[in-house]
Amino acid sequence: MNQQQLIKDWYIRYHSIFKTRYTVKRKDKFLQSLEADVKQFRSDTKVDHFKFYEKSATEYRNLYIGNIKKAKVVFSTYYDTPSAHIDAYKFFDIESRKRNKTKLILVSSLLYLLVGLAITLFIAMPIFKNYDTFSWQFISMIVGIVVYFFFLGKITQGWPSRHNLVQNTSSLLALLLAISSMRKNKQVAYAFLDAGCLNNGGLDRLREETSAKIYHLDSIGSTQELHLLSTHDALYHLISAEKIEANYQLSKQDLNSQQLNEANMNQVLAIIEQVSKEVSR
Repeated sequence: MNQQQLIKDWYIRYHSIFKTRYTVKRKDKFLQSLEADVKQFRSDTKVDHFKFYEKSATEYRNLYIGNIKKAKVVFSTYYDTPSAHIDAYKFFDIESRKRNKTKLILVSSLLYLLVGLAITLFIAMPIFKNYDTFSWQFISMIVGIVVYFFFLGKITQGWPSRHNLVQNTSSLLALLLAISSMRKNKQVAYAFLDAGCLNNGGLDRLREETSAKIYHLDSIGSTQELHLLSTHDALYHLISAEKIEANYQLSKQDLNSQQLNEANMNQVLAIIEQVSKEVSR
């Protein structure tokens, strides 16, 4: 399969089949597919399992390609996708992400509860008063109530966003292209990280495991300008964003775009190639 066919195949797979990577089940299926794709070019893959605290029931997974402990540079991105939210996405502001998610959960939960109250008053109560316990109307109403509370539980956890091409499938595709097109280099490693939309937990884990320079990609495929920023020692962020005063962000319109910025994608690949050559000298 030539590179153009690979790009088309990956675009369909990760923009359509695995477009949401929000639950543990969806992320597991995605990781199986991603590792299989990477192994067409590299056999040195490793899945790193970790928890945020010892007694946590939730386990997270990073996928590493190459030896991150011996590499001089690691190119990384997160693979999980965000929950639906109302406002713009602000880079480097985890608290803003939490508020953004909470705001939509509160609004949608309130509306859902009001709908449930109306159904109870005008439909459920008359049925319970006028029909026998084993009538189909009574049983149907009970089933409806169970379904109602099932979806209420889903709403309170946040709905997965359906618009994930920019954040962050674009960065994922860029790393896949780099892995497929560049020769194996012991000085260079790659990392696909978990919990990027939650609290950057996967990135924190990577920084604990390696002393290499890290170039972290985030939402590089938008129509906004590309920026290479340094926020910590040996950590560089490669993002496409609108700069407003001292802040970097993407609007809802930017995030919902269904078109990749090819210029940004090509520029990112050029940066990865250049940095890889520099560390190999």
